[in-house]
Amino acid sequence: MRRVIALVVAAFGVGAFVCVNALPASAVQQISAKALTDHECNSDEWHFVINQIDMASDAPASIHVTWANNQQADVPLGNFTGGVAHYTTTANLNSTVTSATATIYDAWSGQFNLSHGPCNTPPPSTTAPTTTTPATTTPRTTTPGTSTPGTTPGGPEAGGVTAERPAPAIPVVAVPNFSG
Repeated sequence: MRRVIALVVAAFGVGAFVCVNALPASAVQQISAKALTDHECNSDEWHFVINQIDMASDAPASIHVTWANNQQADVPLGNFTGGVAHYTTTANLNSTVTSATATIYDAWSGQFNLSHGPCNTPPPSTTAPTTTTPATTTPRTTTPGTSTPGTTPGGPEAGGVTAERPAPAIPVVAVPNFSG
């Protein structure tokens, strides 16, 4: 928005008209990097990019990075090519990035991402692994053409359904029949 300030000065019967154009301060926005945990792994450096910047002079001069070890740094603009600003640091390679921010012109609508950096994983757990003992079942035998309570004649092989039942507590003894 332009403001036109007009000032009329009259002195000794002579009028003067002065016109001044006043431009507002440029509007800016605060941006935060994405892909902090989903980036390409490279143990040699942290590399951030801001894309879709209209001209090099509009690229932020630096970005502010914070790591999980409570360290912070202002990382300067490394280079600008093809509308993309690049920021690289070798600080805190044994930590993880928790945030990265920058201030950029208000009309910007690109992406600010962590392109690559170390893929530090948390240390292994010190708790002992849990083991599970598999359950055991008692096998059953059936005579073809007969069924026991809870089963369908023929068992699963013949299309029937067999229900799991615990083994009987009293042993069954078969006595041969010697009738003659």
